[in-house]
Amino acid sequence: MENVNVGYYIKLRRKELGMTQSQLAQKVGKSAQVISNWEWGYSPSMKMEELAKVATFLQVNVGYFFPAEEKQRTTDPP
Repeated sequence: MENVNVGYYIKLRRKELGMTQSQLAQKVGKSAQVISNWEWGYSPSMKMEELAKVATFLQVNVGYFFPAEEKQRTTDPP
C-alpha cells in the first residue's frame, strides 16, 4: 500500500472534518502517534482492515485514499 499518498488523504479528510489526530485515533482504537505515522507515511505495515476503519470514521470509501487508481479504473475501457 502506498502510505505516503494514503497518509496525505487521511490528513486532508481528517482536517476537512475538523477532527484531531487524537480524535481519529480514539475512534479507530490506535494512538495519536500511529495516526501521525500513517499521515507521514512512516507505517508501511498499515493493514487494509485498518484503512477501512479509518475510511468509515472519515465518512469516505476506501477508494478515496487512492484517487489515481480510481481515475484509472473509470477511464479504462471495459
